[in-house]
Amino acid sequence: MASASNAGELVRINVQPADPDLPHRAFTGLIEDFRKKQLLLLADEEVQELVQITAQTKDLLYLGQVLNSLPRPDGKWDIAVSVDRTIAIL
Repeated sequence: MASASNAGELVRINVQPADPDLPHRAFTGLIEDFRKKQLLLLADEEVQELVQITAQTKDLLYLGQVLNSLPRPDGKWDIAVSVDRTIAIL
């Protein structure tokens, strides 16, 4: 199913905080890569490790857990996600 989303595709990222008292976050990013159940996203915001997220493109929904968020020199963040499941959007 990885071929359905291409590098550079816009994605809506929804963050479910580990602490239920913290607010839900949602923002946009880009897919950089998806291989072997690991999704690499580019975004303007950092996401805490081990947090559950969904990432939605126009035709796929990725469900997974953040492995790490690494800062880039340009101020953006590389977010690595271990994908538990993908769901096609019809």
